[in-house]
Amino acid sequence: MNDNLKWLLLIPVIAIAIAAGFFVPKWLSEDSGEEKASTTQNPMVEAEITNKQEQIDQFQGLVDANPQDTVALRGLGDAYLELGSLQKEGGDINSAYRSFKSAVDNYRSYLAINPNDQEVHIDLGFSYFNLVMFDVAEKELRQVTVAAPDNQRAWLVYGVILDRMIRTDEANAAWQKAYELNPSSPIGQEAKRFIDQSGSSGL
Repeated sequence: MNDNLKWLLLIPVIAIAIAAGFFVPKWLSEDSGEEKASTTQNPMVEAEITNKQEQIDQFQGLVDANPQDTVALRGLGDAYLELGSLQKEGGDINSAYRSFKSAVDNYRSYLAINPNDQEVHIDLGFSYFNLVMFDVAEKELRQVTVAAPDNQRAWLVYGVILDRMIRTDEANAAWQKAYELNPSSPIGQEAKRFIDQSGSSGL
């Protein structure tokens, strides 16, 4: 199921006009040189990585000029999260890990100024997920579902995290909630697909 989640890059675009990536990372590699080579063999991924790095440079310049610039801090978090996903796709696992860690750092800086932004809490939890910090990610998303129980994306991502933790019944319950909030939306349809794939009879 997890390998099919790349489309989640589109969910924040639909929901809040930003993108977030989903890949289950495998941080330990026996041949990092071989992984690095796979990145350079994909010109499309290379071009996207270059574009994200340019965005990061621009946002970083704004943050350097004003550390309280929440738009730039969030932009940095989003760009690093997307960059990490691209690097993972290209096989550069170590760089992906550093990018996901930078996403966490910038989201936390943003939330220190604007702590009630639940969408950024979702992205923070999603970044922890990509760092294989499942317990921390689960706690972050659980708090969002309590604070914003009608946030459909929160329930979908919460289900993904629970599923990865092999808490299948709880994952299906979270996806069921996401589906029921808006069955016809892209998020609702994705939640239904996850439930169908898991073999749950909730729908």
